[in-house]
Amino acid sequence: RASLLTGRLPIRNGFYQTNIDGRNSYTPQEIVGGIPDSEILLHLGHQSQYLPLKHGFHHQFGSTNCHFGPYDNVSTPNIPDFVIDRTTGESNLTRMYTEEAVNFIQGRQNQENPFFMLWTPDSTHAPTFASQDFLHTSRRKTYGAATRELDAGVGSILAALDEVGLTNNTFVVFTSDNGPALVSKFDGGSNGPFLCGKQTTFEGGMRAPGIFYWPGTIPAGTTTHQVWTHMDLFSTLLELAGIDLPDDRFIDGLPLSRSLDDPDLEFLRPVLLPRNRLMAVRLGSYKMHLWTWNTTPEELEELLAAVEEHEAELVAGEPQLNWCDRAVMHWSPPGCEEIGQCLTVPESNPYLCDWPH
Repeated sequence: RASLLTGRLPIRNGFYQTNIDGRNSYTPQEIVGGIPDSEILLHLGHQSQYLPLKHGFHHQFGSTNCHFGPYDNVSTPNIPDFVIDRTTGESNLTRMYTEEAVNFIQGRQNQENPFFMLWTPDSTHAPTFASQDFLHTSRRKTYGAATRELDAGVGSILAALDEVGLTNNTFVVFTSDNGPALVSKFDGGSNGPFLCGKQTTFEGGMRAPGIFYWPGTIPAGTTTHQVWTHMDLFSTLLELAGIDLPDDRFIDGLPLSRSLDDPDLEFLRPVLLPRNRLMAVRLGSYKMHLWTWNTTPEELEELLAAVEEHEAELVAGEPQLNWCDRAVMHWSPPGCEEIGQCLTVPESNPYLCDWPH
């Protein structure tokens, strides 16, 4: 999230930890030289100097302090308490965000100036929530209801674009910040056939939906094998808008609009995937993991072969592949006993084992 609207790896700005494990901000400026004030950032913190209107946005709608409460943890004394400014009504947030987005788009009718809108509902992030109209509509309970409402919100936004005649002149991107949070048993989604989930560098953690919608420009039903990162959205959006990239800082994201026109076009470049003590780098169809807990050697293999091998060894099981035992980091939910452990793991340590296997 710290790279989506900057086009840079978060670590280039000293942003390597947030929330309960560190300050809700950057490292001291004397260490990394600070971040340009003009750079647009979200999820930096909950104080006014970090909010969108101070960093390039002209309009903001949202409640900044309603998702997480004040931290009360002696191990994180650097995090200041903040006021919860909404005590009720969180279940209606997605509906409110959708209504605001639709109103914003309707206000663009007959206006020639381009616009950028960032719509970021968090209803599928634990603790999940959904409005009354969508509760009890899914077998996946609240998570399923939240997903249904999110889908309906996307439909309302696309309908609003069509209503004001902007569909063919608007580039729409639908994506997510990470894979499923498998640590949340009932609120974390599913990793499908992929290994692990959020907070890991495996495919289940790093793969996210990437759906681009631009009728008349992007052919419907096409698929590109280009490897994208969230940083590439920054550079690609600027390219499409005819704006030069900033030249006062290093930009990691690549402008990849050409791959939207030509699905067979692929730019080969390494992608760094840092995550605490488990890091990875991907180049084309190859991916290397470096596990720094012990002397485990790097894992290097062609992804296609790994997928085929995985499919050949699949066994029937209950739809619970998204839940594992955090304490022992053992990948063996019901129905998966024949698979065994996916990696040789170090001795369990609750302060290190904060990602599920």
